[in-house]
Amino acid sequence: MPSISSLILGLVQGLTEFLPVSSSGHLVLVSNLLHYDSPGLVLETVVHLATTLVVIIYFRRRLWEIISGIQKDWAVRRLLLMLALGFGATAVVGLLISPWIKAAFDSPGLSGAMLLVTSAILLSIKFLRPPAAGKLMAGNSLWQVSWKVALIVGLAQGIAILPGISRSGITIVVALWAGQSRTSAAEYSFLLAIPTLLAASVFSFLREPQISGGDALDITAAAAVAFASGFIAVHWLMRWLERGRLWWFSGYCAVAGAGSLVLWAWPGA
Repeated sequence: MPSISSLILGLVQGLTEFLPVSSSGHLVLVSNLLHYDSPGLVLETVVHLATTLVVIIYFRRRLWEIISGIQKDWAVRRLLLMLALGFGATAVVGLLISPWIKAAFDSPGLSGAMLLVTSAILLSIKFLRPPAAGKLMAGNSLWQVSWKVALIVGLAQGIAILPGISRSGITIVVALWAGQSRTSAAEYSFLLAIPTLLAASVFSFLREPQISGGDALDITAAAAVAFASGFIAVHWLMRWLERGRLWWFSGYCAVAGAGSLVLWAWPGA
């Protein structure tokens, strides 16, 4: 049977991949709380693949609209160019900080500190003024994402490689500050996540391809739980985002981050 710890980690991954509270940061913290010596980057990779599949299925109509319009629709080709630009920006940031990634994932204290950063990012939405009606209609749909928006969202996603920085949180908030609507910000964020998570998964497997039989059972179970809970989480996120309540998660991130610092980074802890 798979371990209870692997099932808990799968549940944590599924819920926190889409909610703006950092799935990677929570995996680090929960693993340390459970004293679970997980299969490391392999488990992280597989559960990310499971939640990537959730994105593909949840946004299947939009993806089909993109695939079917590649040859005949300039707006579709333009969107793909913007996604490629965002992905390229993420890759550059990822390569620059990759030498420190393993150490970051071994530090629950750092994850706690980065959760405080995520809290501040989410809270910033409270100071965001809604765009004027004319601008809302004219220039911030998914098909009109500018190269500037694509670039800064891609850079923000690269920073979110650090555990504790929420990928969905920082990319959606940055897109909102850049003038995108709530719906287009979320859709662009999740569409950009698909190639990013797939590329990161391939990279992780190349670095750590060996999986034992016992690990394989834990990984499979964690992925299944992550997939199921991910559907619930992405539905919740879209509803809360539409209602302008994304900033609510700021308080949770602040509490989780401060608690983590007390547990793992406070002198004498």
